[in-house]
Parts: sequence; structure tokens; C-alpha cells
Amino acid sequence: MAETSTAAVRSDLDIRDDVLAVIVTYPPTAADRHHIRVEVTRGQVTLWGHTRTPINRTYLNERVPSVRGVVSVDTSGLYDDDSICREAGRVLPDGLIANSQHGIVVLSGKATAGVVIDDVAQRIAALPGVAKVVTRL
Repeated sequence: MAETSTAAVRSDLDIRDDVLAVIVTYPPTAADRHHIRVEVTRGQVTLWGHTRTPINRTYLNERVPSVRGVVSVDTSGLYDDDSICREAGRVLPDGLIANSQHGIVVLSGKATAGVVIDDVAQRIAALPGVAKVVTRL
């Protein structure tokens, strides 16, 4: 005979509120709070959006699973600006600089002769986590 649990299952809304509390009570992620989306379905938490640093993303990866009632956490759609900039740097030609703020990449600098800025912007836009590319050249 299977045992039945008498422990109350937490509602998804309560779990979501606690995950949001994790985000806003840690000052670095509190600054990211408007750029992080939280969805909870039967205790399965999905976070997506952008944090400023890998440390903030790591903090959420480590802290959210400990919220009471969380069954699993998917952060595959959660990106950080430092990693986006690092990946953008791999495709940038000499003379261009990429900065990212919550997934919006700003290209600046001076392009060398023969560089087609639109092509560079398209390659950057195709990187995971990039929401938009703005050129300031």
C-alpha cells in the first residue's frame, strides 16, 4: 500500500512570491528584478530574462531550489550581461566594443575599413540572450 503524504502542497502563487522575495532581498539581484521573469507550474520554477553578472545568475541557481515547495528550476533562459559581452567579443572585428545591459547590446568604437556594421550587428543579435543590438558608431 502506498503511503500518502499529509504535508500540504504549496500553491504555485506562494512559491512564486517566495522566489520573487529571493530576488528582491539580495541587493545585486534586486537591481535586476524588472528584467527577470518567474513562472511556477506545479512547483516547477522557470526563470528567464537577464541579470547583470554571472554571480547574480549563480546566486539564483543556488538559492531558488531551496524555496519550500520548489520541485525543479529551469534557468536555461536566464542570461547575464557579462557572458553576453564575452560572447559578443568573439565575433567583433578590431575597433568595435560591445556593452550589454539586460540583453541590449550597444556596439561602439570605430570600425575598420571594410567592416559592414549591419553584418556584425546581425551576428551579435543571433547570440543567445541578446534581446536587441544598438549601434553607436
